[in-house]
Amino acid sequence: MKQILFLSAIILFMFSCKKGEVDCVDTNYTYETDVKSIIDKTCATANCHNSGSTNGDFTSYANMKFVLDNGEFNNRVFIKEDMPRARILSFKKKSILQCWMENNFKEK
Repeated sequence: MKQILFLSAIILFMFSCKKGEVDCVDTNYTYETDVKSIIDKTCATANCHNSGSTNGDFTSYANMKFVLDNGEFNNRVFIKEDMPRARILSFKKKSILQCWMENNFKEK
């Protein structure tokens, strides 16, 4: 009987979580602490969004603020999923960015 209950609990747990679903409850990601390193490695690179780029300069929070506020960051990273170019974001990194966005792009 205990084995049946245990197996039932495991099966219930496995099907209760959707693949790829992000839970942003109790997260407090900030640009300085969590996001800057992701942006620096995947976006603010040569020929993309580096300093002085005509594509937009993502080397600082202040420089990114416009695309954060107008929804373009959300559109390109999460809806169109065409950014970052040639760089695949891990589920963890994408989750951090998504929770940061859902919590209004906190800087600090």
